[in-house]
Amino acid sequence: MTPTSAGLAPRRLKEKYLQVRQSGRLGGSDSLAELRNLAADCFDAGAGRYRVVAFVLACMFEKLAEDEEGRPVTIDEAQDLFAIFDQPVIRAIDFLSQNEPESACLDILVSLADAWKRDADRARAD
Repeated sequence: MTPTSAGLAPRRLKEKYLQVRQSGRLGGSDSLAELRNLAADCFDAGAGRYRVVAFVLACMFEKLAEDEEGRPVTIDEAQDLFAIFDQPVIRAIDFLSQNEPESACLDILVSLADAWKRDADRARAD
């Protein structure tokens, strides 16, 4: 993979996420599955620590898509998901796009794990 083509995968993921972000909602199994595929492309295009962040994003989007598949998702639920995941996701995507220092990798992964835990707690409370 050339450096130019390797940079396209994070750019496409960021463009798609920014489209989703405009609604202030994170939901819809098709949209989440597309984000999963784009994160997987980042994994394929990345190296080292960037692959780890891309893998976690892909798995997260996949699980969220599976949870929503075949059932109606309320606007409130999609807004809750957005509120929980937006900052950790945009930070992870920025990491993939901008090649931040390696030291940011662990902090980003922890923020994604914290978001996942908050969502699990929210789901159990419902």
